[in-house]
Formats: sequence, structure tokens, C-alpha cells
Amino acid sequence: MRHLRASQVAQRVRLRAQRQVIRRAPELAARVLSRSVPAVRGWPADFVPVDARLGGLWPSIEVLADGRIVLLGQERALTDWRSTEPPQLWRYHLH
Repeated sequence: MRHLRASQVAQRVRLRAQRQVIRRAPELAARVLSRSVPAVRGWPADFVPVDARLGGLWPSIEVLADGRIVLLGQERALTDWRSTEPPQLWRYHLH
């Protein structure tokens, strides 16, 4: 931790907090993530983030909270990053 910048530590804390919200209040997380308006001040009113334009291509909150992801048409758990079971191309896209 001592080698990290303060902003990196803050982002790690933010990420852990977001994960807890997704686990404990999936309906709140779904509502926040479904908003098409960015929560950043000063952005143009007509700005739409790329992920909001993709519609239903992203996994649901339930799938992400369960620790699973679909890549290249294959759904797998995200528990073991070093597993050699998934094909190499799938592991490449995972990283």
C-alpha cells in the first residue's frame, strides 16, 4: 500500500464499496447502472456513455454478483484466474 498513490487507494476503497452495494442492494445497483445520464458534473447534456449505448450486451447485476461472466459465448466463473480449463482466447479476453 505504501507504493500506491492516494488516488489509487481511494479508487480501491470505492470499488470495494460498490461491490458491497451490489451484494446487499442489487435493486439499487440495477437502478443506478441503468441510468443513461452520466453522474459527472460538467458533461454535455447530450452525452451518452458507450456502455449505455450498447443496451443489453452487458451481463446482468445478478450474473456479476454471482461472480460469472460470458465471453465468446461461454459463461464461466471468475474464481480462478490461473485455470487452464478455459480456452486460451477466452482467458485473453478475460484479462
